[in-house]
Amino acid sequence: MPQLLRLGLWFSATVTLSRVGATPSCGIKEGRCSAAAAAGEHLLLQLERGGHLSNGPAVTDDANSCNGMPDIKRKCSSNSCKVLAENMKHFSCSEFCHRSGRRCIRAWEEVSDDCEVRETLSCDQTYGDTSDLLCECSPEVVGVFESAAAGGEHSMSTSGGCKKSCTDMPDVEQKCSPSGCKVLVTNMKDSSCSSYCARTGRACVAAFEEVDETCGVKEVRICDQTYDDTSDLICECAPSEADPAQVGGSSTSASTPSWELVWSDEFDGHQVDRSKWHLEHAGGGFGNEEKQFYRERNAHVGLGSLRITAKCEHYDNHGFTSAKLMTKDKSQWGPGHKIEVRAKLPTGKGTWPAIWMLPAQNAYGKWPASGEIDIMETVGCSADQAHGTVHTGSYNHMTNTQVYSILATPVSQWHTYTLEWNKLGMQWYVDDQLYGAFAPSEHDRGKWPFDQEFYLILNLAVGGSWGGSCLKDGTPSCSSSNEFGNDQVMEVDYVRVYRQA
Repeated sequence: MPQLLRLGLWFSATVTLSRVGATPSCGIKEGRCSAAAAAGEHLLLQLERGGHLSNGPAVTDDANSCNGMPDIKRKCSSNSCKVLAENMKHFSCSEFCHRSGRRCIRAWEEVSDDCEVRETLSCDQTYGDTSDLLCECSPEVVGVFESAAAGGEHSMSTSGGCKKSCTDMPDVEQKCSPSGCKVLVTNMKDSSCSSYCARTGRACVAAFEEVDETCGVKEVRICDQTYDDTSDLICECAPSEADPAQVGGSSTSASTPSWELVWSDEFDGHQVDRSKWHLEHAGGGFGNEEKQFYRERNAHVGLGSLRITAKCEHYDNHGFTSAKLMTKDKSQWGPGHKIEVRAKLPTGKGTWPAIWMLPAQNAYGKWPASGEIDIMETVGCSADQAHGTVHTGSYNHMTNTQVYSILATPVSQWHTYTLEWNKLGMQWYVDDQLYGAFAPSEHDRGKWPFDQEFYLILNLAVGGSWGGSCLKDGTPSCSSSNEFGNDQVMEVDYVRVYRQA
């Protein structure tokens, strides 16, 4: 079960761009641009945003140099690929190198703002106690997503040439670049620039806090993070649209994946199907100070639905009982699948219903290293909000990297909650409305443990660190009508799992 602080979604990935000061080197027939062109366009984006480039020779096509990388305080190698980078608080060297389409090779903590190494670091880690890092990037431009079929080139639209404008961006208060790809965006509270760019199928390039609702930059921010202290952000999106299929989603009919039903439970019988589900019999808080004991008798099937009932009831030193169903050791699924669950949920304070997944094998270690996928969570303490979340070793509240996506929706009504999952990313939907996407820039196990199979869980927790966050001691009242004065019911119409054909 998830922890107190919610991790979340709305990560986007690939940046596909064209060359500065030259005709875009796009193969119109193939519909793609070269990696060198991608690096050039990224420099144009840096200049558009008022960024500075390192001192030194003009940018060339020299495959052994890294001229033109942003935010460089000092060069630490003859080819400019090892540099002292500034403005790195809460950023990793992987993210720094990706800004110019390169891969991080090594990372270090510097000694007194020079090129001397104090400590060897991980490329993927962020550090909140330093503003400078030594980063070594690959001299070759590799991009974020690479297509083997394209010989390492980046996928582009097939409309002919490289798109360099963003004319369809929503919620724009002010354009901050000639292309319209860097914009001052409204209604961004609890949303990230990655999620904003993903709304038009684009990747986030950079994020900033604005000065007084203008295009002036007050602070550099992180594409993937949400902020509850501001309603406006400056977001810069890649000028070319990413292929939604790369992150497991659908777009037009030309790229919409086809799905084949491979597993389902329509709950048409009179009892829980034990060939499909394991019913938990346990209590103890589950790491979240939850108040319920899970019993089989709290799960009922009839009249075409599953009903999980949480109630005030003393059992085995617990004040509440509920139910938890899992497909563990029976069925599990991995990338290339879609999971749909049609459900309506309770809203009493202290309720914490969830539709979620855990790894069948902890291939990368204990939670959160091997991952967790929350298809849907909601809590009565903040009613009518559907949360979509992932947990990984790199993205979790223990390292202050938690982010999340929320969709305001009346959860007490019937809705279909959907996860689409492929080898590069995931997307979350409510009633076919996309509201979350996760496709990290790198697919190492810290950011992407989701190359393994996971099993499905349906449960209704009571109180605890998140479910009872608005209640005294995290425990709901058994007499209050808006808490547990009445039984609380999570009802599920069906669960369907599809495989991409």
